[in-house]
Amino acid sequence: MTLNNKTVADDRVMDQTLSSIGLLSFGENLYLFIILQRCKRLPLQIKLLILSITVSDAVLGANCFLLYCRPLTDAFLRKDMLCWIRQSVFWTTVMASIFLMTLLSLDRCLSLTLVMKYQSRIDVWITSLVLVIVWTLAIIFGISKSADVKFVGNCVETDGWSTHIMYSGVAAICFSIILSSFFVICCILKRYGPSVISITDLMKESHHIVAAEVRAVVRMHLITIVFLLCYIPGMVCTSVPDVLPDLGNKYPSVVTSLKSMKVLFLINGILNPFLYVWRFKECSINARLLLPSWGDWCRSLHEEATRERVYLYASYLESPTTSSSYIRAPENGESVIQSSMDI
Repeated sequence: MTLNNKTVADDRVMDQTLSSIGLLSFGENLYLFIILQRCKRLPLQIKLLILSITVSDAVLGANCFLLYCRPLTDAFLRKDMLCWIRQSVFWTTVMASIFLMTLLSLDRCLSLTLVMKYQSRIDVWITSLVLVIVWTLAIIFGISKSADVKFVGNCVETDGWSTHIMYSGVAAICFSIILSSFFVICCILKRYGPSVISITDLMKESHHIVAAEVRAVVRMHLITIVFLLCYIPGMVCTSVPDVLPDLGNKYPSVVTSLKSMKVLFLINGILNPFLYVWRFKECSINARLLLPSWGDWCRSLHEEATRERVYLYASYLESPTTSSSYIRAPENGESVIQSSMDI
């Protein structure tokens, strides 16, 4: 009896954690969506990819809030069809987020490697086609995963070897792409960038700016790789009930571990903006401009952001080098690599 009471208490704590983090993720990504809409200088493919991953993380947060907020669940959401819909939305947004993280990592790698050959081939049609394919695959995977869910008073996952194999394969492919991009960018950093750069070097040599930018992309890749590695135990825990169906009844901690994996997904959605959004100077400026102008502190932030925006736009119109980074070719001194991320 004591064990059952402890299990119920642990479940309630985990549900409260999931619903709270989900609500936080929804609010943060909704705010970022508004900020990104105001940005005018972000590269096309970057803006569309970040907008898409912001939408997926916001929907994922809202879905987890509705899925694990017990007052709402007990009052409105304990129905068979709603169970299937909520699981479909959850797994669709999870897969969309993983796909989009992979695309963002691949985009940064191709931008720093192929430069203008890559940038010249990116347009609205190609980017939109890629996003349509990504969301279509995510919806297909989400529906197939939700087919393994049945309603017996609450949502319960049944045996689904095919979906586990499919998800493991997709995760392995995405992880391989991100890992390969990471090693390629490390090679670029080793070739062009010194290990330590000073402000005077940045003022004298423009190619050092790219070295700093590449290091920022390397940090982004490292954090993404850590999150993907954290998903592996969650995937193993997801597959355990299929091998031993009674394990969840004997050891309730297995069910708790499944919810812990969902906490990782939500935390990833909260941290994604710090990886992909706040790297851009324009995003931080627009974020400060959206703050209410109450009090001296907020008013000073508004004034500083307004000055930065005017200077940023003016310098961008006067000289592209203020918003773009260049690597100087060692043989002829021409700038051969251009990137669009503001550090």
